[in-house]
Amino acid sequence: QTCALPIFIVTSANPGGEPILTGREEAESLLSDVADAFLHHDREILRPADDSVVRLIAGEFRPLRQGRGSAPHTFRLKENLPIPLLATGADLKNTLALAEGQEVFIGPHLGNLVSLRSRHLFFQLIEDFKKLLNIQTQKIVVSGGSHGGGEVWLQRLDDVSYQSLKNA
Repeated sequence: QTCALPIFIVTSANPGGEPILTGREEAESLLSDVADAFLHHDREILRPADDSVVRLIAGEFRPLRQGRGSAPHTFRLKENLPIPLLATGADLKNTLALAEGQEVFIGPHLGNLVSLRSRHLFFQLIEDFKKLLNIQTQKIVVSGGSHGGGEVWLQRLDDVSYQSLKNA
């Protein structure tokens, strides 16, 4: 069946599994093979952020992925943590959380951390969050599901002890 009207598909600018591209030139260069045209806004994108994803569960919307408009998400613990923490997933479907005292701040969904660009943006987000929240972490806790050696680059953060939940 044919359609007399033109069809436009509009989506965020990112290759599969990668964070959103924030620069016009970068987006056009990397996506020119799959896009016929580009629509840009006049505002610069400072930080890549995917859309949030929610699901209706038992009559309430529950977040499946924190993103634009919902991150950082904050919640309170019942007890104080003994030291400030950075908690993160491994390489796939990554996000991060900073925690100090009874406060936990969950960051946006970052996606897969298999490319150098993804890892660079991940470290940039960590530093931005630490500065914004004025938290200096003393320990990193990482999910044990690493597939691409992500634990190795997390261990390179200075002045922070490290623990993988894989062996905990």
